Amino acid sequence: MLTEQVRLEFFENGYGISVITGGYGNDEKPFEVAVLKGTEGKAAICYDTPITNDIIGFLSSYEVDTLATEIEALPCKDAPHPDATTFEEYIGKATSCVEMVELAFEWKTLPNYLRIEGD
Repeated sequence: MLTEQVRLEFFENGYGISVITGGYGNDEKPFEVAVLKGTEGKAAICYDTPITNDIIGFLSSYEVDTLATEIEALPCKDAPHPDATTFEEYIGKATSCVEMVELAFEWKTLPNYLRIEGD
């Protein structure tokens, strides 16, 4: 069976979910999930979350949706402000413009209002 990606989604907390079929699954539970860290175009499988330390196979669509909700609720990884769950909350904790830019670079993105035209 060929592997096919059926879902790729990223959340504001810096995590994402990759769902494939054709990996670890069967007719009743065909889906395999990987927790991702990063953004679309620059992400890697994350092996150190409370959800799992590996990929998860043999899942139903309901179980995939449940995992997606859990991944979306994870706190920002390695955050100096771990109670922040979105990018806006994360940089909103900054006490200065310099810290806001540093936090934005840590998050690997800049808010639109700080972007230079042409970026």
